[in-house]
Amino acid sequence: MHRGVAVATWKFGQAAVAASGAALSDGGSAMDAVEAGIRVAELDASEHSVGYGGLPNEDGVVQMDAAVMDGATLDVGAVASLEGVRAPISVARRVMTDSRHVFLVGEGAGRFARKHGFGVEETLTDEARRKFRKQPVVIRHSYHEHHAFSDMALAALIERHPRDLIDFCTMGDDATDHDSWRAGDPGALSG
Repeated sequence: MHRGVAVATWKFGQAAVAASGAALSDGGSAMDAVEAGIRVAELDASEHSVGYGGLPNEDGVVQMDAAVMDGATLDVGAVASLEGVRAPISVARRVMTDSRHVFLVGEGAGRFARKHGFGVEETLTDEARRKFRKQPVVIRHSYHEHHAFSDMALAALIERHPRDLIDFCTMGDDATDHDSWRAGDPGALSG
């Protein structure tokens, strides 16, 4: 029996890999493992690059992006510039499974999330608010000095069986590097 493999790109992705592995060990599908793993990272308030705890855009608003792709069916679900949802990967999965759409952005993504039972939550933590208000330019520069890529993302690949391959990506936006309306950077949708 193929046990499955989970891989993540950043150190904070280790917890996501562990959660994905647990889901696979419990008999979950690769898609279940993807959602379980990425939710761990998105809900970690101490991580400032994705999800709850992520740094706001230049307008002080936390907007999040997430995408998921089923390698067996090539079905895709994605959201961008989503506000008020701490775990956008779950919304992206619902876009893939419960709509005729592939990619929803901004207010449309928010309406879809509310329609499908995702409540409005505060996504800007006190720590992220303080960092943003204190010195947003310093946040950007210190991030880029520390990381090799220009955007903040967590990407992972889950393989349960050779034909059961799931790829996903979730993204945040640093405080001053991008316009608040920008979504879907190259590479943001993995697959």
